[in-house]
Amino acid sequence: MDSKEIDQHGAWFNTTAAQQELEFAEFGVRNSRLKRVLIGVLTVVSFLVPGVAGVWLSFNGHRTEAGIAVCFALAMPLVWVCVAFWPSTLIAAPIVGRYRNTHPVVVIILCFLAAGWQYCVIAAWTLGVFLFFAGRMYAGVTLPMSALAYGVVLGPLSFMAERDPGSDSSPLLALAFALLVFATIVVGYVQDLSLATVIGGLIVLTVLTAGLNTFLVGRAALQLRRSGFDPTEGDAV
Repeated sequence: MDSKEIDQHGAWFNTTAAQQELEFAEFGVRNSRLKRVLIGVLTVVSFLVPGVAGVWLSFNGHRTEAGIAVCFALAMPLVWVCVAFWPSTLIAAPIVGRYRNTHPVVVIILCFLAAGWQYCVIAAWTLGVFLFFAGRMYAGVTLPMSALAYGVVLGPLSFMAERDPGSDSSPLLALAFALLVFATIVVGYVQDLSLATVIGGLIVLTVLTAGLNTFLVGRAALQLRRSGFDPTEGDAV
C-alpha cells in the first residue's frame, strides 16, 4: 500500500470517527431534552396533586399532617445529601480518576454498590413516609393522605432531578424507581400484605434497578472510551 492509499484510508477513518462522534453528541442532546420534559411533567404532578390534597386536608381539620408533610419535603434534600449522596460517593471513590487502571469487574461492583445504596435510601424513605401517613388514614382521607405521602417522596426527588444538568439517565431512573417503590407499597397496603413481604419485594426491586443503572452507566462509559475520553477524568486520551 503506497502513501497515497494510506492517506486515503486515514482520511476515511478520521471522517467516520468524526461522524460517529457527532451522532453520539446529537443523541445525547435529544436524550437530555426528553429527560428534561419527562422530569418536568413529573415535577408538576408531584407538587400539584399533594398541594391540592394538603389544602383540602387543612380545611378539614388536618393541618398538622399537612404541616408535617411540608417539613418532610423540606428535609428530604438534606437527608439525600447526607445519607445517600456522600456515602455512595465514598463507595465509588476508589475508581474516580483511575478508570483506565481499574479492572472492569471492580468498576462494575463499585458502581453497583454505589447505585444500590442510593436506591436503598429511596426505598427506606418512601416506606417510612408512607407508614407514617398510613397510621393517619381512615375512611374519607385515605386518598388525600396517600397524595401527601406521594408528594413528600416524589416532589423533592423530581425537583433535584430537574436541577441536575447532566444528560445521563440516572435521575430519571431514580424517579422511576421511586414511583415503582411507592406503587409497590400502595399495592401491599391495599392487599393487606405483611410488612416483610413488602420489604422483600422492595429488596428485589432495588437489586434489579441497581443492576440496570450499572448497565447503563457501563454502556455510556464504554461509548465515551471509544470516542477517546475517560469518563472519570473528562480529558482526551
